[in-house]
Order: sequence, then C-alpha cells, then structure tokens
Amino acid sequence: MKRIVLALSVVISTWATTASLAGQNSITVEHAWARATPGMAVTGGGYLAVTNRGPA
Repeated sequence: MKRIVLALSVVISTWATTASLAGQNSITVEHAWARATPGMAVTGGGYLAVTNRGPA
C-alpha cells in the first residue's frame, strides 16, 4: 500500500510540475489522501479530486 501511495504521489507531482512548466494551469489535483490500512490488508484505497478548468 505504501508503494502505491508513493507511486501515485510521484506521478501526480510530476504531472502537476509538467503542467505548470507548460503554462497550463487548467487541471488541478487537490485533497489527495489515503487511509491507513490494517497490517495484513492486501488492498487499500486512495482518494483525490481532479478538476479541469480548461476549455476541453
């Protein structure tokens, strides 16, 4: 679960940085979080809000 959350956060931060550098701030990712799972859990979940304020 920790690996998935870490990978997701890296992808989102890279995506946000790339969009920022390109001068396109029309897509935002906010309120990303993941709940802690019990020690023996094999699945988990992550939540986030993606907003597109662009023309498309």
